[in-house]
Amino acid sequence: MRDSTTIRLENISRIYQVGETEVRALENINLSIPEGEILAIMGPSGSGKSTLMNILGCLDKPSNGKYILDGQEVSKLDRNKLALVRNKKIGFVFQSFNLLSRTTALENTELPLLYSLDIPHKNHRDMAMKSLALVGLEGRELHKTNQLSGGEQQRVAIARALVNAPSMLLADEPTGNLDSKTGEEIIKIFHKLNQDKNITIILVTHDPSIGTLARRRIYLRDGHIVKEEKS
Repeated sequence: MRDSTTIRLENISRIYQVGETEVRALENINLSIPEGEILAIMGPSGSGKSTLMNILGCLDKPSNGKYILDGQEVSKLDRNKLALVRNKKIGFVFQSFNLLSRTTALENTELPLLYSLDIPHKNHRDMAMKSLALVGLEGRELHKTNQLSGGEQQRVAIARALVNAPSMLLADEPTGNLDSKTGEEIIKIFHKLNQDKNITIILVTHDPSIGTLARRRIYLRDGHIVKEEKS
């Protein structure tokens, strides 16, 4: 039976050893994120936002505690199994876009499909075209990265994150390199994807104006959740 809560963190801690110093990046985090929610993770630099995002995205493992994703405890999985979970369930959008230069929007969007052995190569182009259409880039598919504006590049990054039909999008400072108007347009895309596709959206941001666009906000400080708000 599928767990109705997409994400559940139970007493999650992440401890790093830096020389002889123990750094407690996260400590006893308890958090539930229902399917289809838009959540903003907020806080100053060094508060634990990126560490929490890396754990949610199965890029890192907690030192202690449980991470349950769609009813499966992923905190105990090995590196290969974590990679499978990432590829099937999670899409990533980053502040710096992370697009390949001198390649087209279509080629960038197709990239994750190269690692999906269960998707025939003949389907890749069609899937990528549909993903680009979802973010309003019809007619721009064959433009190269350097021919696109910053907002268009971020749309390509979102399309690439969507191409495997993930149930969750993790966006790390997705408007950080954009002007405020373009940033608002990108957030509107996230809202539309959430509404039309029921994709769970998790935004990591330090920008209060972006955070208020989420339905729920949690605030981190020194590795602890110190406040929660709902819109």
